[in-house]
Amino acid sequence: MRLIAHISDLHFGRHDPRLVEALQASLAAAAPDLVAVSGDLTQRARRHEFAAARDFLDRLVAPVIAVPGNHDVPLYNPLRRVFRPLERFRHHITAQHNPLFTDAEIAVLGINTARAAAFSNGRISHRQMDEIRALFGELPGEQFRVLVTHHPLMPPLSPLTAGSSGAPSPRSRRLPRRASISCSPVTITRRRRATSHRIT
Repeated sequence: MRLIAHISDLHFGRHDPRLVEALQASLAAAAPDLVAVSGDLTQRARRHEFAAARDFLDRLVAPVIAVPGNHDVPLYNPLRRVFRPLERFRHHITAQHNPLFTDAEIAVLGINTARAAAFSNGRISHRQMDEIRALFGELPGEQFRVLVTHHPLMPPLSPLTAGSSGAPSPRSRRLPRRASISCSPVTITRRRRATSHRIT
């Protein structure tokens, strides 16, 4: 049985070094077969933040698969945000468009849901959905498929969303039976109350 460590929202640039050290120690003790990082590695997509994130990843013993989040897209540089939104992420973290890790038991695919036109929300395009089906469909054997994204593919089930848009879209239901989705925690705020949900 494989062990996947799923971490997210590291926000280097606004991080606590003591928590970084504790997280690294925890990951070393767990000895996972793979570390999946589902976005927001930086706070504002600055060079020194990506450098700190890269240093953190380099100190991990396990293989790493990482996807960008909305905080990994520049906010204060509109030209870079529009024309080169993921240039620094691709340079420092991974140049892979759809990072994929496979072995005899698991297949873990990362998909980018961050968009320059959106400040917090994300999306998966029809082209990306076709790529997901194609990449997973080409895999031989019975590996358990895991899709890693920053944004959830559907709203979390809660009193705020139940009975409205909480059902998955028809296309999202076409994932293989042996499949799981890992994404960043979702925060819903209403009347100054916040609840965090993790979908796995």
